[in-house]
Amino acid sequence: MGKARRRAKAAEMVAKVGLTGLEHRRPGQLSGGHQQRVGLARALAVDPEVLLFDEPFSALAPLIRRDMQEEVIRLYRDEGRAMVFITHDLSEALRLGTRIALMRDGRIVQLGTPEEIVGSLADAYVRDFVRDVPREQVLTVRRAMRPVRPDEVDRGPALAPGATVAEAIEAVARSGGPARVMDAGRCLGVVDHARLLDVVAGLDEPATTTAPTDSAAPAVTSADEPVATAAPAGPAATAPDDPTPDPATGQPTDQAPNRSAYQAPDQQTADGTDAPAPEPSGGGTESATAAGTGGRG
Repeated sequence: MGKARRRAKAAEMVAKVGLTGLEHRRPGQLSGGHQQRVGLARALAVDPEVLLFDEPFSALAPLIRRDMQEEVIRLYRDEGRAMVFITHDLSEALRLGTRIALMRDGRIVQLGTPEEIVGSLADAYVRDFVRDVPREQVLTVRRAMRPVRPDEVDRGPALAPGATVAEAIEAVARSGGPARVMDAGRCLGVVDHARLLDVVAGLDEPATTTAPTDSAAPAVTSADEPVATAAPAGPAATAPDDPTPDPATGQPTDQAPNRSAYQAPDQQTADGTDAPAPEPSGGGTESATAAGTGGRG
């Protein structure tokens, strides 16, 4: 690439990230936000398929940080380029991400859209992680909808299905009545003050854990509370409550015989008949196999 072409490309990237007029300044003459824009321009200059952001705005002042977040959103819309954004700030992730992966100890705890992360909590760890997030700014009116009654089809303000609960609260407060959720001229449902308050208070959430009972398997709990199930000692199969006695020995058939306790079939009694095998000496570890293969002469 020739010098003229490189300069033209650099000027294009400078304009793209909003640094027009600052091209000749030295790095020390730029603010923190401007320096971040320079880094963004350098990344875009090589036309990558994926942009990786590793906490790029963590050291910026709140107002500059918000401006840079808006810049990333704008670039995503204009470029249509895949972007992976790593952050410890959940509010930032909810603002920027179309899909969010919550990770803990090197593994993904929950993966989903911002609304799924906040509204469908995977476990207690996720619940604790998102507890300070204003739900009304993330969840949409679909979460608060109820069926429309005949007298509500043509009454009340109209909202798009993607409108947030916060926007619906404002519409309901201004109109004094329910708001309709409309899609392509069709009323999908309505939202009223009671349903909206339930969403804000988290009363619409399904339970994420269920207490196990004596007859049920343990429920899935939080990531930091692993479930351990106790295994019984000895063989997995257990004896029935009322075992049927063996007709030959009169002993319960649930006791696992020991191979060494069997008498060889060629040993006979004085009258020429095979002697019966002696009673098992105890429960062996080969219960299933021994009981199925051991012969009695």
